[in-house]
Formats: sequence, structure tokens, C-alpha cells
Amino acid sequence: VVNMVLTGGISSPDFTDCEKSNADIDGNGTINILDVIQIINLVLGNGLSINDSLGSIDYVDVTYTKEGDDLFLTFGSQYAVGLEIALPGIISNAMIDASNQSDFTLATKNTNKCLIYSPMNKTFNNNSLTLQISGVSEFDIKDINVIAGNDVGQEMQVRWLAPEVHNFEISKMYPNPFNPVTTISYGLPSDTDILLNVYDVEGRKIATLTKGIRMAGTHSVEWNAEGYPSGVYFVKLDAGDFTQTQKLMLVK
Repeated sequence: VVNMVLTGGISSPDFTDCEKSNADIDGNGTINILDVIQIINLVLGNGLSINDSLGSIDYVDVTYTKEGDDLFLTFGSQYAVGLEIALPGIISNAMIDASNQSDFTLATKNTNKCLIYSPMNKTFNNNSLTLQISGVSEFDIKDINVIAGNDVGQEMQVRWLAPEVHNFEISKMYPNPFNPVTTISYGLPSDTDILLNVYDVEGRKIATLTKGIRMAGTHSVEWNAEGYPSGVYFVKLDAGDFTQTQKLMLVK
């Protein structure tokens, strides 16, 4: 399942539809680090699911620094046990602060993604984990997408502690064009009641991706357009008095 996530998740060309169906543990039409965490729980015999009341959703704080061609991403959380990080370019050389995080596994496959997870379902030592990625070319920090999960495989909110990220905006939709899954990232400068909908070219609402109060920072949500026809769609973010619409292209 880790290899499946690294090579495209539900769109991976390396696995059969049957294998993908089995890997989608939470049945939401996507395959990511959250499914990996839930599989680890099954292997460990914890019998936990996203419907359990155990664990905490909470949030993950992310900071970054660059030293030459090296990018350092630091994730602060009391509850996270797994991370999925996607960059706009190929990740060919990455390492975590292994001396402090010996319980964690780093998985890469010469793609734009890497996974960090604990095979024993443990949280970060000292509530912090640093990932070093070498050979990184210049890019916008908003092009990085992070999915974080807690000990029962619930998605945690990700907050970038970087002023250039904290804006009302749909910051990224990747891939675009897409088939059939894309990730929509958006930023909030403050805790806000938001609504993120998808509309067709006729202006009809066809999906609500997320709604409710979200904390300041960057967030992401996946849309699985399986079952929808190829064409142009529009994602609309409503956050208080702010409204923004971006175009998506589904190509099958």
C-alpha cells in the first residue's frame, strides 16, 4: 500500500483495481497515509477505525528552512503518527532526524512523494520530527502538500507557520488536469467557517468537499471524480466575506 501511495494512489498504474479496492481501508475513494495507518492498526491487533472515539484529530504545525539546495521541514505535533509529503519535483534524496526518530520509517520511490510512518503506531519523539530533502530546486512553498494522520487514521489539520502561506486562497490544485483524483489546498489567515464546493459548467453544485470551522493555516482535501464525465469543473471557496473560484479539468 505504501508503494501504491508513492506511485499515484488510486491512480497508480502499478496495481490492479482489486488491489486498490482492498487498499482503500476507509472506503473514501482515495489511498493515502491514512489507509497505511489503519492497516498498521489492523496488523497490531488494535482493532481501531476512524469511527472510534480514541485519539485526537488536533493539528500539525509545519515550519521550513532552506540551506543551499537542502530543504528542512519540521513537523510539530503531539498526536501525529504518519505523514505524506508531496513536492512539485522528484524526491530523490531525503532523510529524517533518525537519531531522534528511530521508530519511524521513511519511504520514497523516486517520485514527488514520500511517506513517514511508525510501524508501531507511535507519535513523534519530543512532539517534533524534521525531514531533510536534498537537491531541491527553487519552488513556491505553497506547492508542498502535506497529509497528516493521528493514531486511528483520522486526518489532522496542517498549519504552516509561514506568513506567505497564511492567506485566504485556493493555493493549489494538483494534478490539474486530473483523472480521477486531485488535491485542493487552501489557506486561511485565521480560524474561519468555510465551505468548499464543486460546480459543473452549468453552475450546478455537484459536491461539497468540506465545510465548518477550520483553523488558521493550510489545509487540503482530495476530490475523487470517479463517476463524473470529462470536462471543466469549478471549485469555490467561501470563507466569511471572501470568495474564490478556480477551474479544474477532468480528463478521462
